[in-house]
Amino acid sequence: MKLSRRGRVRWIAAVLALLVFTTGAVQATTPGVLVEERLVLHTIDGTYVVLPGSRVLMFPMAVEPEPITYEARLSFYNPKLLGTNCHPANIVNGECTTKLLGLPWQAWIDKGVACPPEIPLKTRLRIPHYGVRQCVDRGGAIQRLPEAFGGHIFIDLLQESPPFIPNGTIVRDYFSPSGAYVVTVEVVE
Repeated sequence: MKLSRRGRVRWIAAVLALLVFTTGAVQATTPGVLVEERLVLHTIDGTYVVLPGSRVLMFPMAVEPEPITYEARLSFYNPKLLGTNCHPANIVNGECTTKLLGLPWQAWIDKGVACPPEIPLKTRLRIPHYGVRQCVDRGGAIQRLPEAFGGHIFIDLLQESPPFIPNGTIVRDYFSPSGAYVVTVEVVE
């Protein structure tokens, strides 16, 4: 099938518009194409209009979104220790029987964390020195602090021992009298 010049331009423009619409990140493969009709491109970062008589040099590239991050104070809990680590209703014969996301708490040791309500359960977080952990629990003290105290959130690591980050930044105040490491936590998914 042989296309006229106008047909080829329309075909190229349609393909490029489709690529920009579906990927949001494509450069024109044929620089200098003359646009004969008004072309409207809807991209991730806005709507662009290419007017007749214009030459397409490059389509705008999509911008990667900034990762979602939180400044967090790290603490830890271990339900085996009972006390504040396990809700009294979940203690049976001196053992914690808590389930987190439908699994026994033991399945989440070194994999799970308790997060404040603003972070949905099942969210995966990249925590410096600890890798990726999943939000599987809430807690009464797991909250965002007032701005006067840094506005940090608490992340409670589900593990057997307190967190340790070599050369990490520690803050001591009313909310963390024994000290807590402050790290930047990134949402992975």
